[in-house]
Amino acid sequence: PNASVRIVICSYGLAPRLITKGKIIGGQFKCVIVDESHMLKNKATKRTSTLLPILNAADRVVLLSGTPAFARPMELWPQLMVLRTERHGWWHDETSF
Repeated sequence: PNASVRIVICSYGLAPRLITKGKIIGGQFKCVIVDESHMLKNKATKRTSTLLPILNAADRVVLLSGTPAFARPMELWPQLMVLRTERHGWWHDETSF
């Protein structure tokens, strides 16, 4: 994307490749909307580890998911990191969550 691009729609499969190639960089977006955010459940995966810096650099992030997380609440941790819950003292890390 360049300065004249206002909206970018990107799949989870394409995003890591664009980030790795430098086509998408942190701070490039004021707002990022993440559909199916439950896909960001393991911060060790390539998808999550490459997307987290982009999300953390955005002014606003909207996470959308209709998938319940009752079976493994730990899988919510990467999403909580994006929402910056640790700044408010809710949790400090995955183990305290």
